[in-house]
Amino acid sequence: MLFNKKKHQKVEVIEKDEIDNNEILEKIYKMNIKEKYQSILSEKVFIQSEGTLDITEQLIKSVEGINNQLDINSNNIAKTVDVSSEVGAFSEEVNASVQETLNVIANMMDKADLGQESVDNLIKSINIIKNTVFNMEEALLKLSEKYSKIKGIVDTIKGIAKTTHLLSLNANIEAARAGEAGKGFVVVAGEVKKLAENSSISADEIDKIIEEITTVTDKTLEIIKDGAEKVSQSTNIAGESKKSIDELLESVDRTKVISEQIAIAVREQTEKNQYMISVISEMVEGSEKVKTYNEGISVNVERQRAALSVLKETITNLKELSISSDNMHKDNVHKDNVNFNICFDKVQSFDPLKATDMNTIGVLSLINIGLVQFGTGTDVIGALAKSWHLEEDNVTWGFQLRRGLKFHNGRDITARDVKFSFERLLSRAENSPNRWLLSIIRGSKEFYEGRISEVNGIIVSGDYNLKIVLEHPYSSFVNNLAHGSCVILPREEISNIDAKPVGAGPFKFREYKKEEEILVLDKFEQYGLGEAMIDQINIMYNLEDDTKAFLEGNLDYVRISPENIKIIKDEGFVINKQVCLGSRFITFNFQRNNSLLNNKKIRQAINYSVDRERIIEEAMGGLEIENSGLIPPIILNGKKTIGYKRNLQKAKEFMAESGIRNGKLSLLISTDGGNKYIHSSIAKILKENLRDIGIELTVKEVKSAEYYSKENVDSCDMIVYGWMGDSGTADNFMEPLMDLENPANRSRYDNPKAMEMINEIKKINNPYKYRDMLEKMEEAIVEDAPYIFLSSICTNYAFNKKVKGLKVTPLNLINLQDVWKE
Repeated sequence: MLFNKKKHQKVEVIEKDEIDNNEILEKIYKMNIKEKYQSILSEKVFIQSEGTLDITEQLIKSVEGINNQLDINSNNIAKTVDVSSEVGAFSEEVNASVQETLNVIANMMDKADLGQESVDNLIKSINIIKNTVFNMEEALLKLSEKYSKIKGIVDTIKGIAKTTHLLSLNANIEAARAGEAGKGFVVVAGEVKKLAENSSISADEIDKIIEEITTVTDKTLEIIKDGAEKVSQSTNIAGESKKSIDELLESVDRTKVISEQIAIAVREQTEKNQYMISVISEMVEGSEKVKTYNEGISVNVERQRAALSVLKETITNLKELSISSDNMHKDNVHKDNVNFNICFDKVQSFDPLKATDMNTIGVLSLINIGLVQFGTGTDVIGALAKSWHLEEDNVTWGFQLRRGLKFHNGRDITARDVKFSFERLLSRAENSPNRWLLSIIRGSKEFYEGRISEVNGIIVSGDYNLKIVLEHPYSSFVNNLAHGSCVILPREEISNIDAKPVGAGPFKFREYKKEEEILVLDKFEQYGLGEAMIDQINIMYNLEDDTKAFLEGNLDYVRISPENIKIIKDEGFVINKQVCLGSRFITFNFQRNNSLLNNKKIRQAINYSVDRERIIEEAMGGLEIENSGLIPPIILNGKKTIGYKRNLQKAKEFMAESGIRNGKLSLLISTDGGNKYIHSSIAKILKENLRDIGIELTVKEVKSAEYYSKENVDSCDMIVYGWMGDSGTADNFMEPLMDLENPANRSRYDNPKAMEMINEIKKINNPYKYRDMLEKMEEAIVEDAPYIFLSSICTNYAFNKKVKGLKVTPLNLINLQDVWKE
C-alpha cells in the first residue's frame, strides 16, 4: 500500500516535472520568437537608419555647396562694392558737368526769354503793319470806286457831246431848208441849250469827285507813310532779335562742348556699369545655384521625413512587440510557420509591365522591388537605390545602388538589371500600357520607334551606379520609379514570368493552387531590406463570402464595406480607416448631345443640389470622407479648396441664370459586385436631389463586368467613377483625367489650360510652389464643374486580433513584410 502510494507520488512528481518542463520550453520558445522578431525589426531599424544617415550626408553636402556658393557670392559682392565706388566717383564727375550744364542752360534760358520778348514785339509790329496794309487796301478800294464813278460821268459827257453834235448838225440842216422856217432851229437850239446845261452839271460833279479823289489819295499817302514808319520800327526790333538769337547760339555752342564732355564721362560710366552688370550676373548665377541647393535640401528633407516615418513605425512595432510578448499565452504560441491569409481579386498577370489595377500592383509589390519604393505614405524611400540626387542641370538623376541585394534565384542585382528592366518597359515589343511612366527619359521615344538600340538616357557606371537623364525637368520623376511596373527583374527569368515569377521582393513565389485558387508566397530569407516576420502568405482569389471567412478565422484581413461593417463591429473588431490617394465622383459624358451637360451654370447648379453628407452616410456607410473638389485632401496635407456644399437656393439661382428650366439626365450604375449597394444608394439620393431643381434622372443598370464597356458608357449622361492615384503625385493623379488621349478620361473632358498647368507643375522642384500651383489648378477645375464631386476614397479594414504591425498606405498597399502574429 505504501509502495503503491509512493509509486503514485512518484508518478505525480514526474507529471509535474513534465508540466514544468513544458512551461519552461514554452517560455523559451516565446523568448526565441520574441528575440527573432526583435532581431528582424532591429535589422529593419538598422537599414532605415542607414538610409537616414545617407540622406543626412547628402544634406550636409548640399549645405557645404551652399556655403561655398555663399563665399563666392561674398567675393562678388565685394567686387560689386569696389565697382560701385568707382561708379560713384564717375557719377560725381558727371554730376559736376551736369551742374555746369544746368547753369549754362539757365543763362541760355534768360537769353531765350529776351529773344522771345523781342520776337513778341516783332510779331506785334508785324501785326500793326498788317493792319496798316489792310487800311491801305481799304482806301485804295474806295479810290477805285471813285474812279468808276468818274468813268460813268465821263461817259455821260461823251454821250451829251455826241448828242449835241448831232443836234447841231440837224439844226444847221433844218435852218438851211427852212429858210424862214426858223422856228425849227429855235427848237433845236433849245435842245442844245439843255444839253449844255447837263454838261455843265456833269462837269461840276466831275470837279467834286476829283476833289474827293484828291482827299482819298492824301489819306492813302498818309497811311503808306505811317506804314513805312512801322516797318522801320519792325526792322529795328528784328535787329534786336537777331542779336538775342546770336547770343543764344553762342550759349548753345558752349552747351555742345559741355555735352561732349558729359558724353565722354557717360561712356566711361557705361563701361563700368557693364563690368558691374557682369559681376551682378555672376551673383545671379550664384543665387540660382543656391536656389538649386536649397531645392535639393527641400527634396532631401522630404526624403528624410519619409525615412524617419518608416523608422518611427518600426520603432512603434518594436514597442508593441515588447508589450505583447509579455501577454503571450500558451494558446497563442505558434511552433509552426507563421501564415497570413488574405483575399485579393485574381491578378491580371505576374508580369509587372501589364499591371494596370491596384489589386494586381498590390500582390506583385510583395514579390518585387524597384529602385525606390513608397514609405508609410505617398513619400518615396530607398529600395534597391541606397541614395539618389538631382544634378544642377535639373534633368540628370544619379542613383547609388545597395550592394548585396539579390534576386530570388540568388543572383546579385546590378545597375545593368535596372537598365534592362527599364528598356523592357519602354520597348515596342512589350508595348506596355505603363510605358508613360518612363517616357520622359531621354531617348525613350527613339528607342520605342526602333531608331536606336538602347535608351541613351539610362547610363550605367559600374555595377552600382546609374544615371538617368530626362528630356526636360520633372520634379516627381522618382515617384514614377516607385510604381509597381518599374520594378527590377532578372533577364534570365523573363521567359517564365507568368508561370513562376522571380523578383527581389520580401516574398517569393512558391506555387499557385489552381483548383483552390490560392497563390502561396514564402518569405525571402535573403531579402536585403529586412527579413519579413511572416513565413508564408496565402492569397485567396475571389472568395464568395470573405466576411464569413474572416469571422471563422480563415482570413487574417478583410475589407470593410457598408454591408459588413455592423457584423464586424459587433464581433469586437477594430475598424481602421486610411484616407487614400483617390476620389469618387460622377462624370458628365461631354460627348452626349445633351444641352444640360454643356451648360456650366447647370453643372454648377447640380453640384450645389447634391447632398454629399447624406450620400456618404447612407450610400457609403460613413466609410469615406466628403470631398467637394477633385484632388484628394491627403495630397494637399489636409488643406482643401472650398468647393460645393449643398445649397438648394444657390442651385436654383444657377438654374435660373442658365436659361433652362428643366431637363433629363441618365445615370449608369452596377447591379452586382462590391459597388452594388453604393451605386444603387447614390442613384436614389441623386434622383431626389435633381428633382429639387427640375431635372429628371433615369437609371440604367448593368453587370459590373460590363460597366465600363464603351457601349454602356456612351449610352448614358453620367457614370459613377472612382479614381486612384498610383504614383503618389498630384500631377500623375490629375493628368489622365484631363488628357483627351487617355482612356481614364471617360467623360472626354477637354481643358487645355488645365493640361498646360499640369505640365508647368511637373517642372517645379519647390514643394511649396508645387502645392500652391496645384491649389490654383483645382480652383479652376472646380469652378468649371466637369464632375459631380462626392468623396475621397478610403480603405476601411479589420484584421485578426493576433496580427500586429499591419498598416494600409494611402496608395492602398499593404506592407505585409512589416506584419507579425502573436
